[in-house]
Amino acid sequence: MKKTLTYLAVLAAIAAAVFVAFHFYPDSLLRRGRETMEMSDIKAGREVTGYPAGEDIPRISSVEEFDRLSFGTDYATVQPVSILPTGVWHLKSWVSPYFQKRYKGRKVGEPERKDEYLTSKINIHMDYNQYYLLELSDGAYILAEIPEPDAAAIKRGKAVTLPIGEKRTFHMTEKLRQVCEENGAYEEGVFFAFDEEWYESIDIFMVLSRLGAGIIVFFAVGVCLLLLIDKAAGRRAERVSQKSA
Repeated sequence: MKKTLTYLAVLAAIAAAVFVAFHFYPDSLLRRGRETMEMSDIKAGREVTGYPAGEDIPRISSVEEFDRLSFGTDYATVQPVSILPTGVWHLKSWVSPYFQKRYKGRKVGEPERKDEYLTSKINIHMDYNQYYLLELSDGAYILAEIPEPDAAAIKRGKAVTLPIGEKRTFHMTEKLRQVCEENGAYEEGVFFAFDEEWYESIDIFMVLSRLGAGIIVFFAVGVCLLLLIDKAAGRRAERVSQKSA
């Protein structure tokens, strides 16, 4: 019995560690001190994509307003009513599109190109961002590539003003087309709200922080469960001893 409980405790610790590793967002903490951008910054030619939006940044509330944005030159923000995951993941633009196989710490063979798009229902891809459907105030949906902390907050029902974004072109995969058609979503562009240079600079920190959080949770949960199992086993042995006496 104790052996089975120990096995289950290890599995529970692993599950908790994996959950925390993929639901811990270090960027949400790092973004708190970032400068808010206004229209004056845009007019001055400053890079504003991915920065917190000032009060005078246009708020997109309808598909018509989003459609009028010029690709890569007009900036706006969105206060979504709701959010829907598409299950389609796009390789982060600041991540290397190649990976190198290794054997005993040494590189083996030629670099291989990563898939640009993946399909998955859960967030297990640290090199990929998921496409979301954002519901606007008019009830219509647009595609968006936004930071995970914001997506998670919208899912929890919080009122969120997204970072400043721009309309970008994208490749419409078959799965993405299916999701858009099912929800009547706008298909001519995607709302992109990442500061690519900043995210590239913290990418390694993000990965290590998530892995570190997962390891801490694994040991914390595992140790607690094992102590409880040992305590329960000790009490059981004590009761058996008392009965036999």
